[in-house]
Amino acid sequence: MENRFLTSYKAKGTAYEFGHNQRELVFVLPGKVSRVAQIYAHEHHVTIIEAIRRFYHSDTYKRLADETTKLWHYGPVALYQEFTDELKQKGNEYGDK
Repeated sequence: MENRFLTSYKAKGTAYEFGHNQRELVFVLPGKVSRVAQIYAHEHHVTIIEAIRRFYHSDTYKRLADETTKLWHYGPVALYQEFTDELKQKGNEYGDK
């Protein structure tokens, strides 16, 4: 059985293609959420628990958890930027800086 999560070899060893599906995405999300929450907590002077709560309740997280958006390709800084842009659009509902 093919393990699409690991990789499939392409083009004479020069590139790898990651083949995530919705079920396999659950292994990727905790690390992404953790790092975004760390950045947010530091920048907005909230606890890590509060930062995680805010991120899990965001549209950014909903899009990240949806494999079809491919947002899981983003690194933590890009995801953090998506999240803060969302909060700015919503009028910064948390009252932070």
